[in-house]
Amino acid sequence: REMVAQMVAKAWYPRVYFRLSFGFQEKLATVIDKIHALDTDNCISKSPEIIANFLLSSELFTTEIYRPLTRYVPTRFLDPWLKTSDDTKIRELSRSFDNQCLYAIFRDRTGWNYEINPNWKDYLTKHYRILTDFTYWHLLRFLQQRNPNVPNIADKLVATDQRPSTAKQRKFWSFVMQKQHGVESIYTGSVLHEMKLCELDHFIPWSFVAHNQLWNLVPVEKNINSSKSNRLPEETLLPKMARIQRQAVHTFVTFGGKIKALEDFCDLGIDALTLLSLNDEEFLNLYRKTFTPMRQLALNMGFEVWHPNTAIS
Repeated sequence: REMVAQMVAKAWYPRVYFRLSFGFQEKLATVIDKIHALDTDNCISKSPEIIANFLLSSELFTTEIYRPLTRYVPTRFLDPWLKTSDDTKIRELSRSFDNQCLYAIFRDRTGWNYEINPNWKDYLTKHYRILTDFTYWHLLRFLQQRNPNVPNIADKLVATDQRPSTAKQRKFWSFVMQKQHGVESIYTGSVLHEMKLCELDHFIPWSFVAHNQLWNLVPVEKNINSSKSNRLPEETLLPKMARIQRQAVHTFVTFGGKIKALEDFCDLGIDALTLLSLNDEEFLNLYRKTFTPMRQLALNMGFEVWHPNTAIS
């Protein structure tokens, strides 16, 4: 039970926060989805240690929910040593560490338990970091195969409370606000004059893109950014987003900003000089080609849409 709690805790963040698919046949994702659906009070955080401890003390973590995760893997993992597909035989042979197998499987009044072969202790301790990285490498490949169009999966494997700094991006928008006497808030229409009173909103949520690139950021009121959270914008706001961004780019360059600051836009398949040559319609078409498929994929993954008019009123 402790082992399964750790497994669920490790996979909770990429599954719940980033909504990554583990495939239709993967039981671990099914267990996480069931527990998440039952966690109506949102008691579970994204820290693996806290999640594991919560599960072990929670009535949500029933035997019926986690049993599928212990049905096959414990015995199948020992196949290379014990050379049999008979699960009962594998358990029997493991108890004597036959052929120096990695662990023994036994059952007592507390349930199924596993005992590491003492002969493996030094190896596991010495190479722990390598084995961990090896595991994450294969988890990354596994998730990339099942989420082929999702960006930046490598940064979605392990929970973290620290996002990359947006200092450079805030400096860009502060400069633009000063030179063009404010920036229109994309959600309220108010004119924003001071970056210190604003937050940078990820138009497509950070929990989908996992980056702070300039073309996806726009200043908004702090309460609006908090209300939107990790939800998607309405599709009708894209022309406004493109207009605000195009105006900001031209203001920045016109008043002496270094064109190097626009390098983020290269990821849209366009260089900075070509970007500056686009008219309103061409700029909007560039944004449609970028944001429309991303937004649809995020919808398919379960991201919700935020309706600012309802939220603001």
